[in-house]
This record gives sequence, C-alpha cells and structure tokens, in this order.
Amino acid sequence: MAEKKKKADKSHKTESVYLILVLLLAFFILGSAFLFREQLRSRNEQQLYEELTRIQQMVTYRQTYRSVFYTSVKENFLQERTLLFTADFQVAAGIDLSRGFTLDAKGDSVHLTLPAGTILYVDADDTSLEQVFVKERFSSITTGDYLPLLTEEKQNILNQAREGGIEKDAEQRAEQIFMGILKMAGFQRAAVSFRRDSL
Repeated sequence: MAEKKKKADKSHKTESVYLILVLLLAFFILGSAFLFREQLRSRNEQQLYEELTRIQQMVTYRQTYRSVFYTSVKENFLQERTLLFTADFQVAAGIDLSRGFTLDAKGDSVHLTLPAGTILYVDADDTSLEQVFVKERFSSITTGDYLPLLTEEKQNILNQAREGGIEKDAEQRAEQIFMGILKMAGFQRAAVSFRRDSL
C-alpha cells in the first residue's frame, strides 16, 4: 500500500513539474511574440516616419481659375496694338511636411499632427492662353505686353483661392489620405490633426 502511495506521489510530482514547464514555455512564447510584435511595430513606426519625411510636399487639392486680360499700347499716332485674351491659372494646395510634423504611436494607436493646409503654388497655364481680340497697327504684340499681366494676376488668384477656402479643402483631402497611410502601416486606431502654429 505504501509503495502504491509513493508511486502516486512520484507521478503527481512529475505531472506538476511537467505542468510548470509547459506554463513556462507558454509564457516564454507569449513574451517572445509580444516582444517581436513591439519590435516590429517600432520598426514600422520608424519606417513610416522616414517615408513621411521623404514626401516633403503633398498636393491634395487643385482648382482652376480663369481670368480675362486687356492691354492696349499706343506708341505714337501710327503705332498701336491692343490685346484681349483669357488665361487659366492652376492652384495647388496641400500639406508641406518640410515644415515639420509629429508622429505619436502607442500600441496600436497613432496620432499624426501635420502642418496646416497651404497653397503650394499658383501657375498660369501657358497652353490655355486664348486671344479674344487682337489689333496690331504698325506694331506687333510681344510677350512683354502680357507676361507682366499674368504675373500680377497670380497674387489676385492666390487671394481668391484663400477666400474660397481651398486650404481647408486641402486639409479634408489630406486627412483622408493620411488616415489611409496610417491604417496601411498597421495601426488600428489612427487620428490626424493639423497644427495652426509653426514648430
């Protein structure tokens, strides 16, 4: 009877040791998996930061404006030239990441703070120039007659675009784009905001 008891105790001890080893192995595997996941997430975060840095500028909204121009030059009682023409201006707004951004990640959550939306450029579309009326009397129209008008009009177009809210439109598009980028990077909970003051 005593011998059976000893065998039972020995068997029970063996099972306990085996159970402890299994638990330790499970904890080791779980710990390793957690550490690997954290290392992977940290690597993904660093890679994401570098990719965002390389973007520098992202155009997220474009708009076209058309302007009408009139110029008339009378050099003397014989030489005279008059031009009425239209031209399109392309306005591009978006995010200038070179102004700095912050990427705060914790676990599967991330918060990206971007510079405020801004107009990145205003350009006259040379291919859109259309002559409506031309009058040349002993004098020909030159680029010097209309290029200054285009240059001066750029500031007016810039003001019109700002008043029309193009920078807010650019932010709305940018939020959608960057939210997609963050989700693709593996973050389950993502948020994007815009900084109103410079770093």
